Amino acid sequence: MEDTKNGIIVDNTNVSNVNSSSELENLAERENKRIKLAEAADEEVSNDENNLTYKLKITNLNYKSTAKTFKKHLASQKCVDNIKIKKAPKWNHAILTFDNIDDLNDTKSKLEGTKVKDLEIHCTEVIEKLHNSRVQHDKINVIPIEESKKSPEDIAKLLNNQVTPLWEKPYDQQIVIIEREVRKVLAAFRKRLNESRKNKDLTQAQQEMVNWIDDPKYNDFGLLPCIRSPEINNYRTKCEFSFGKDSSGIKNLGFLMGLYKNGCTEVVSIETTVNVSEAAKKLVFHIQDYVRKNALDVYDRVQNVGFWRSCQIRTHSNGEVLAVIQINPNDLSAEKIEEEKQNIKNFLLEKKKENLIELKTLLFQNSNDLFNGITDKDTFEISFGDGTISETLLDTKFKISPNSFFQINTKVAELLYSSLRELCKEFKNEKNLEGNLKSELPVVLLDLCCGTGTIGQILSPEVDSVIGVDIIEDAINDARNNASINSKLTFISCLSSRIIFRFEKCRIHYWKSGGFDKKYISVIQKHVYQGAKESGGKKKRAIAILDPPRAGSHPNVIKSVREFSAIETVIFVSCDANLAKDNFFDLCRPTTGKFHGTPFKLIRVQAFDMFPHTKNFELVLVFKR
Repeated sequence: MEDTKNGIIVDNTNVSNVNSSSELENLAERENKRIKLAEAADEEVSNDENNLTYKLKITNLNYKSTAKTFKKHLASQKCVDNIKIKKAPKWNHAILTFDNIDDLNDTKSKLEGTKVKDLEIHCTEVIEKLHNSRVQHDKINVIPIEESKKSPEDIAKLLNNQVTPLWEKPYDQQIVIIEREVRKVLAAFRKRLNESRKNKDLTQAQQEMVNWIDDPKYNDFGLLPCIRSPEINNYRTKCEFSFGKDSSGIKNLGFLMGLYKNGCTEVVSIETTVNVSEAAKKLVFHIQDYVRKNALDVYDRVQNVGFWRSCQIRTHSNGEVLAVIQINPNDLSAEKIEEEKQNIKNFLLEKKKENLIELKTLLFQNSNDLFNGITDKDTFEISFGDGTISETLLDTKFKISPNSFFQINTKVAELLYSSLRELCKEFKNEKNLEGNLKSELPVVLLDLCCGTGTIGQILSPEVDSVIGVDIIEDAINDARNNASINSKLTFISCLSSRIIFRFEKCRIHYWKSGGFDKKYISVIQKHVYQGAKESGGKKKRAIAILDPPRAGSHPNVIKSVREFSAIETVIFVSCDANLAKDNFFDLCRPTTGKFHGTPFKLIRVQAFDMFPHTKNFELVLVFKR
């Protein structure tokens, strides 16, 4: 049914919280006002030349050069001083930003054809854009008029396309897409190794170190079929949601409809999302209802005002739920903040008592950071519960805190860790050509990005000892707690000088700062070589596991791994193979002055569909030497 008010068509069936003609009139008036304000803002922006940003793209730079280097070049060419320079590592270009077109044109004329480190640079592109358009629009919660006419069904589809872009494709087809992406990664890896043989700075012997890729048995690097997710819907155990407003100005707790850097500030409901768990949705809707009735506003990302910022929810297979509500304390007294926290706490406890939600523990985080989302920069305040929830993987129990890394698809995580456990078992029981054990030396597992200790503790039954290393203190604290609740891993002592936690079978190391590569090397030395007494005066056999963040491991970690001959096998678990591709190459590249040790060979690859309905996947790669 459609009503027309002041020339605006409103579909009653698609407008939430509109139950009367008076409310409908108010909505129409608000829509008219919104459109007029949007048009006025557009006119103001288009008429104000100061709102223009002028950018110049400089190309053909040495990728090793920095913004500081280029700033010196600008000074040598007598360019204006107030130029903003953006030059990231490995970029062969830079972006210069100016306040006005005259400065841009002057700089362009002075730079064109000049040389930086013997490379002739070029000013190839002038970019003009409205740098204040997002600010001007966001003050009045404006989205494009054509977007405001989309139905809830259209918006739901757009959101699913953004969060889970493959959601409309059959699952078999999704797996085909993932396997195609894996083959692209391997093709790029092969190409790079091939190119390394053409490096004239290498000797013939060094170039021949990668000739193994010509062997037919490495044609596909041991590629195995992708492991499918047993559950493809409602599988995420951790989600972060934003407080904001939709196109009608209604408060929501959901997902940002697009990228904030592109000017989007609209937050839409998660009701139809396919990957969020049902327990999380229930909790989100109750928090959303509370905030809609609350007098305090949701957070405005541009103005840095508004109380309700974001919310993290963790829901695990045992039914336990953890929630973190992040608030902005600006412009409110400490008493008012505590009053609001207590009110929403009581509200959620009442809903829990009525069995409308599951919630084991609630935490708050005060943050006025410009970064939007739960952050490790600000502390957590436990409102009720102990601030953690638990999860059991392969008969091993873990405690999880808000900042802990833990796989977001429990069933696929179990398949992944079962595979890793089998790889460790194969390594320990490896046989020679005569059918005898290759070695009876003890096997040590080096978990070099151990986080909360998940992998090391799950794999510990298949090895003689586990050494866990990480640089994040909170993760190490979780690892210590997890080891103490697993009977097979007994806490023995804590050496405060290095913050080293020792366990009967699992040792976990943490350093606060400095000497990154040296400290990794010292761990390997201590537990692979200095433990020689335990193995009859011989070093141990070592298998290293790397499960780093999305961008991969620090290059010095890879160098440390290569340097020690006791490490025979590396298992690399990557959540973004395209970003970690340098690590893969560095493990296998020819030996040089920077990369010591015998190169590894890639012998097995398998993807795990940890994130159904997306192109993302976990990739397990096995390197051996």
